[in-house]
Formats: sequence, structure tokens, C-alpha cells
Amino acid sequence: MYLGNFKTKNIMSNLICFDIGTTNLKIVYRIEGNYFKEIHSKELFEEIRNSILSKYNFETKLAIGTGSRLLSKEKDFIFLEELNANASIAKACEFDKSIIVNIGTGTSFMKFDNGEISHLIGTGVGGGTLLGLSKRMLGITNYHEINTLAEFGDINAINLTVKDVFEENTSWFQSDITISNFGNNSLKDANIAVGICSLVAEPIMSILKAHIDGNGISDIIFAGGVSKNKTVRKIIKKYSEIFQINSFFLKEPDFGTCFGAISMYENKKYPNLLDV
Repeated sequence: MYLGNFKTKNIMSNLICFDIGTTNLKIVYRIEGNYFKEIHSKELFEEIRNSILSKYNFETKLAIGTGSRLLSKEKDFIFLEELNANASIAKACEFDKSIIVNIGTGTSFMKFDNGEISHLIGTGVGGGTLLGLSKRMLGITNYHEINTLAEFGDINAINLTVKDVFEENTSWFQSDITISNFGNNSLKDANIAVGICSLVAEPIMSILKAHIDGNGISDIIFAGGVSKNKTVRKIIKKYSEIFQINSFFLKEPDFGTCFGAISMYENKKYPNLLDV
């Protein structure tokens, strides 16, 4: 699919983009050239929407996400396809070619190649998996707590690795590569937490590797709220080095899809989005 150029009359006009996800509501809006970002529970959508729209006059209103049907009766909204907005994160970040891995409730893999967009694959493994397992195994109900606990865990105490199975001099794999997630029987909460993070991150990296081979693209942008998780990010960096991937992260990954949507609509770039 080729992404055509959308242009407003004035790209510095007041604009708002609602990304209404399965769990969270992400909002990016521009007032007199200044950008503001908010994140709320999806359950507060009506309250937050009414509050913002009563304060400001927006020439352009964009909506994306699985919950955008909540605005389906609003005739002054422009509805953009979420996967195309995800792919346009590359454009927003000034990449000519990139694969965008958006780790939200699930994970999508999009390719952006000089304006040409293609959906590579998706997986149900993502933030919903991370939080769902955390609730069931540890009684943890928020991302911040699992993130903090996982930092104290030992991934080798919960995962079965190459060094547990092979003699070091008989395997061509790096010794700390996971052979089996939760293959070791640690009952320590911190180890279970890091194990959950690896159970999410490692399959995503394996799927990514399969789609990079022969694609001619080695620059990968990770977006979505889960990419803020320090343990997940550490695992991504580890496998990026092994797979010889150039991994980039957004400063504020929750809002990547909003900026992708705005970039797609206005044909504009945002050079300061990356965490460098």
C-alpha cells in the first residue's frame, strides 16, 4: 500500500489526535504551535474528551485505535487506520526505511519503505500478556510495579539457557540465550517478574528476526508503552546485538502512534521523538 500525502491548510493550526486503545487513552494536541500529551484510562474517555474540546478550538481532529468507534458519530473527526499510523512513526522520526514494532496490548510489525507501507505480521503477545500473567502469578495489577520488581530478578534463575543444556564448547549459540522460558523452577517473585518480561520480549525478537532476513532493513523502531519497561528494553537490546539489528526507542513511546498519525496526515517529520 502506498501512503498518499495529506496536507492541512496550515500545519501549525490547532490539532488534536485521540488514540483510543484497548486499555488507555492517549492524546496529543497542538495549541498555537505547542504540543501537549496526556494519557488516561480509556474509561475516562468521555470526561477527558469533553474537557479538552470545551477549552480549545481545533481545526483538525484525528482519531485512531480500537476504541475510535466511540467517536464514529462525530462528523468533524478524521479517522485514520491504526496500522498505517504505526508505520508512519518511521516517517515522523525521519527514517526512509524501517520496521516498526509497536508493543501495545498485542504487538504489530509494520514495514515503512520510502512511503510504501506493509503489515508484516502481528502477535497477541504484548502488554496484555505481561499484565495478565503478572496479575495471575504475582497479584500485580500495574505496569510500574512489574517493571520495578523485574529489575531485581535473575533471568537465568527462571529461564533454561544454552549453558544449562550444552557444554560451553559444543554449542555455537551464546551461552545466555533462552532455550525454555520458565524452564527453571525459581519461586522468587523478582525472578518470576523478569521471566514474564522475557516471555513477552523474546518471542517478539524472534518474530522480528524472521521478518528481517532478506528484507534489506536493519533499522527497527520500538514503540508502544511496553517498550518503556526497563527489563523488556534490556532484552530487546541484547537480542538486537545478537541479531545485528539497529534498535531505536521513542522518548515517549505511548504517543508514537499519535505522532505517526499526525505525520501521516500533515506529511511532517518530528526529529526529536527518538530516545538517543
